[in-house]
Amino acid sequence: MSDQQKQDFKKIIVVLLVLLLLFVAIFFLRFWKKTPLGQNFNPKTSKVVPTTAEILVGKFSLDPVEEKIKAGGQFTLKIAFSAPGKRIDGADVILRFDPQMLQALEATAGTYFSLYPRKEIKKEGTIQVTAFAPSSDKILSESDEILFLTVSFKALKAGVSQITFDYQKGRTNLTTLVESKTSKNILGSVNQAKIIIQ
Repeated sequence: MSDQQKQDFKKIIVVLLVLLLLFVAIFFLRFWKKTPLGQNFNPKTSKVVPTTAEILVGKFSLDPVEEKIKAGGQFTLKIAFSAPGKRIDGADVILRFDPQMLQALEATAGTYFSLYPRKEIKKEGTIQVTAFAPSSDKILSESDEILFLTVSFKALKAGVSQITFDYQKGRTNLTTLVESKTSKNILGSVNQAKIIIQ
């Protein structure tokens, strides 16, 4: 092999090594972005494993979960929350309903929070409520279900309608339940109400 061929061969090897390093770097960066912060990758199972799996114990519920009513009639919906083992500093609720089927008449605050700076019923079918400054700093027990709000509705026409929370787990700009001191949103579940209008 001539000196020229040896130099060409070395250049090819260097180019191949550079390409291999670039490929490894790109693969690593793409994989790194897909793995959420605070989680580890287990190479044996090829799964992302949470390092601190925090259970979101907060729950908002609507009562009743099913209501049968005649068109023109009125009913009251209770919105309550629970959070066993937690202190709660504040909450936001966004409810959605079909304004062609239901009319929200009045929203009445519960007594757990002393301040309700936002309590709006909107014509397009949303109710937005923000509350904070709890009247008690006790840790909630398993049996504590706190009345947050009651809303009176009027049924407008026959059909089936839903009342739902605007909620996505982990989102802080929708329905939330704020833990005292940490200010974390600990809301982990919600339900919905089915309204049957005859």
